[in-house]
Amino acid sequence: MKHFFLFNALLLFFTVSAQNFKQGYFIDKSGNKTECLITTDIINESPDGNLTYRLQDKGTINTIDCYGLSEIAITNVIVYKKYNVKVETSSKRQSELTAYKNLDLVNKDVFLEVMEKGKLTLLGLVDNNNLQFYYLKEGMETPELLDYKEYMGGESKSYILKNEFYKQELLNIMVDAGFSDQDVFKVAYTKNEMVDLFKKYNLVFGGRVEMNTTERKSTSPIKFFIKPRIGFSMISASSLYSDKSAVQNPYSKSEFSSKFVPEIGFEAELKVKNALSFFLVTSYHSVKMNSDQIIYGNFSPIQTIETELKCSSVRFILGIRKYFEIHKNYNIYVNGLGVFEMVSKDSYSKTMPSKFNLNNEIGLGLGLGLQFFKRTFVEVNYEFKRNLTSDYQFLNTPFSTLSLSFMYSLNK
Repeated sequence: MKHFFLFNALLLFFTVSAQNFKQGYFIDKSGNKTECLITTDIINESPDGNLTYRLQDKGTINTIDCYGLSEIAITNVIVYKKYNVKVETSSKRQSELTAYKNLDLVNKDVFLEVMEKGKLTLLGLVDNNNLQFYYLKEGMETPELLDYKEYMGGESKSYILKNEFYKQELLNIMVDAGFSDQDVFKVAYTKNEMVDLFKKYNLVFGGRVEMNTTERKSTSPIKFFIKPRIGFSMISASSLYSDKSAVQNPYSKSEFSSKFVPEIGFEAELKVKNALSFFLVTSYHSVKMNSDQIIYGNFSPIQTIETELKCSSVRFILGIRKYFEIHKNYNIYVNGLGVFEMVSKDSYSKTMPSKFNLNNEIGLGLGLGLQFFKRTFVEVNYEFKRNLTSDYQFLNTPFSTLSLSFMYSLNK
């Protein structure tokens, strides 16, 4: 048990230490600028909630509420500025698209990424993997949203149509550069094409400000998540002499009743893409199970004996996880698991009535889970049978686990 807690402490330390920080700064609402090292997990999604930073390399990790900030930047990577703007809130999922083309707008304070700067500035908001573009002309204080929305249309509302009013808006604000509708209407609502168009516009007037993002491609947006884990496992096991010649009389199979046991653990998740991650789980459980075993003679049972299985183990689970968005606040995900069962020295299978020490074993598993409101997780995992007495040629003790686990991410 002490090794379990020691390993978790080390895992927590290395997970936190492995967070990627780059030189940058933030400015509060009073205009005070703080030079610091900022976590790179803001690269793929506009900052919200708390910002994680260090004042110096290898220094203490701090957090600050983004509510009190007006600007956040990672040097040569990305710049965010806060504005109160209209945000389109309707779902982008096909099953939840509305049947009308008008945008569902609300006013919100959000951080917008500065993507192109000049006479005409392009800004972007990434919220729940949805990208929205804004423009800011010289003399304007508040960015304007470039309208775009997908919705269901047709007689049966079975076709996906697009409200692409942003094209007319772009034509209106770029007419002074001599752009035609052919120049503008071919531009898709994507970052690369929007940045190229705004760059061409600003070059016409010679007022383009070069955005230095030279380190963007080499900066890792990898996210680490730290999750305490608690749950219950239903453990199933049996014991059978696979080689009848190894014993004097044949023995029946010991069928241990399935048993629910509490389980505690810890998970470190490494998110390499928005929908894909790798994770490492350490957990501990202990179970003691009893059953009857019949010894047979030539023609009839001779004796019924009590058998026992005791297993205390630290389990290391290395897995891959794939997320699927079902709602802006909910994701489902599937797990692929590789399980290493490290049993304690006092674990055994008692039959015949000899005691046989259990051995460490590797197995596989699958799981299904639900993530809601970003930080809360519920999942069910099934670990396929593995033989905990594989060191003995004549004894087979298949052991499987069905678990229900609850997790809460300590970081967002």
